[in-house]
Amino acid sequence: MTRITERQTLRGLLGGGVLLAGMVLSGCTDHPDEDVVAAAVAVKGQGHPVSTGFGHAGPNAHGFRGWAKRGRHVFGHGDGTGGSGGNCGHHSGGSGKGGAGGSGGALACIGSAPNGGAITGSASTPAGGTFTYAAPNLTAPAVVPLTSTSGVLQGLHVTASPGVTTDPSNSWSGVGLYFSNPACVDARAYTGFRFTVSGDLGTCKLSFLGVPSEDNAVANGPVGTCTATSCISPSYGPITTGTSVVHFADLSGGNPYAALDSAALNDIAWQLDVPTDGSPACNADFIITDASFINDTPRAACVGTAPASALITDFSDAVSYSPGSVSFSNGGTFTYASTGLAPPVLGLVSSDGTSAGQSLSVSMNTGVPPADAAFNWDGFGLYFNMCTDVSEYSGVQFTINGDLGNCPLQFSPQFSEDDDVAADPSFGSCTAASCYSPIAQPIGAGTTTVRFADLTGGSPMSTVDAARLTGIHWQVEPPTGATAASCQASFTVDNVTFVP
Repeated sequence: MTRITERQTLRGLLGGGVLLAGMVLSGCTDHPDEDVVAAAVAVKGQGHPVSTGFGHAGPNAHGFRGWAKRGRHVFGHGDGTGGSGGNCGHHSGGSGKGGAGGSGGALACIGSAPNGGAITGSASTPAGGTFTYAAPNLTAPAVVPLTSTSGVLQGLHVTASPGVTTDPSNSWSGVGLYFSNPACVDARAYTGFRFTVSGDLGTCKLSFLGVPSEDNAVANGPVGTCTATSCISPSYGPITTGTSVVHFADLSGGNPYAALDSAALNDIAWQLDVPTDGSPACNADFIITDASFINDTPRAACVGTAPASALITDFSDAVSYSPGSVSFSNGGTFTYASTGLAPPVLGLVSSDGTSAGQSLSVSMNTGVPPADAAFNWDGFGLYFNMCTDVSEYSGVQFTINGDLGNCPLQFSPQFSEDDDVAADPSFGSCTAASCYSPIAQPIGAGTTTVRFADLTGGSPMSTVDAARLTGIHWQVEPPTGATAASCQASFTVDNVTFVP
């Protein structure tokens, strides 16, 4: 049982379209079928890209994303915002591999990590909508987003009859996904892309494009920073049907930035190149599914540092820096929820009106899981500012007061070997298909001590590595099926500490 959790990480913060000379490229739109024409140098024709947005839930200010069995979590903070249509994405550029090197002129947009590796198949993907484009005198493909019953993007159905041409420099058309959640993606935690193409490509040659900010024309929207005469996305191809892996290092030939800047990605695209040698007309009907970022490079576990004291936090020094988010000297809080559920609401309360009397307040009202949901989870936690070596301790103790509601509360520590490297680029080292940490349940009201030795069931490491802790979390799993119901609870958490 594999789950996807949502996450917005701020630990590793920072480090569409291409315009060829000889065409006018339409700017991005917030509504289908609207063309906003952008000026170009040496105009010989006019392209008519169409951008279509689809909304999706934004990340829930927590710091988790990636794969989970019982809630896969990594840490960060910040408020999530819903995705919106209308980011840019209009592309052209030759297929095949170009030369390496080159550099961008303007500074790139400031990227934020995506909410997991999925680009399709998850409600927490950065994808904001589709776009199509074509060279002058050719016709752009038609694209139909394929969605689940709950509205989650699963893939793209593309049909293309671009027409014929004898001009090799204007023989392209394509379809893509622009990013909006975030619009500028920092994907340095990954090594490349994976996707599956099925169907008929005909006589068309298919290539794949990644669009970094430096090669995305400023006319395409606020994340593009290219002001050169020709803004061309790095590409890789040809690609055939089946599952393809395209590493960031495989993409080349961009202008003015020749390689792919994975810290400032704006869009991805699949481009069809029309034969110009008299071959039969290029007609294609295919489906793109299972698009994702991947990390296929092994990574060593983080090196833990012993904490200054056993106390994780008693919240006496905690402050609320944004609605629902709390920070303290050793880290901060996060919340998360699976698709269709509402994450907990966190805050600070004081028993005596002073900071010394503060504790973390938690209000849960998850909502009823979607009818087609196989598994659900909803939770909150504390991320640590450093990879923490607590091998001199045996476990974690905390105090919970209040109403724990109608769903069993679970507790889990996070550690490097079971943290998805893509989800936690600072401390995570797991590159397995499923990365999840051991869990304890049920957790009751009062003071509870959870011993590391009593926790099992993680993957790929089944027991807790106390020398590489990255955080802790609590969660519930709302029931599904015939007994589907909302989990509701209101309680406080205080005096979180390591114990000998």
